[in-house]
Amino acid sequence: EESVSELTDRIYSQSVLNHLYTTARQVMTTELKLYERVREKRKGRDVQWLKTVVSSVTLNDKMAALTLLVQESPIHTLVTIDHFLNMAMKKSKRESILAIDTFKELWIADLLPEDRKLKSLQQRPLQQLVASTGRGKGSCDFRLLLIWYYEDQLKTKYARFIATLQKLLHDPVAEIREKILGV
Repeated sequence: EESVSELTDRIYSQSVLNHLYTTARQVMTTELKLYERVREKRKGRDVQWLKTVVSSVTLNDKMAALTLLVQESPIHTLVTIDHFLNMAMKKSKRESILAIDTFKELWIADLLPEDRKLKSLQQRPLQQLVASTGRGKGSCDFRLLLIWYYEDQLKTKYARFIATLQKLLHDPVAEIREKILGV
């Protein structure tokens, strides 16, 4: 049975965690806006070309453009990762399999840490957010929070990817099941 003190600590911890998620989302939104402005100034034509390719042309070109976006700066491409997830869940088996194959390679080469499992925000030593600034009480290391939030979101998206693979393992078409088993 949980004591009043333990219950209070858990509620307080959840409140702090909720506040950190809200703050992290705000920091991520600000970071993405800044990144887009800098990117468009630096690579204006390339950015426009990639946006055009992602929104219109052939499936293979679209996959290549999305892959380039993720490889360019993974931390800034959570929305692009969502595009891959949505494509993997499409009813069109060709699009789904192509997205899964491409996405699998991205996970291995660019997104997953090589030496450990992904961690959620609540698995992190949250006191380190304040300690690492060296500025005292109330100060937060927003860069570290941004990185931890990104990894938290990546972990959620990876779980969705695995759930999609599991769902496709029950596909009535044997070729689809075999292809998924190879992933």
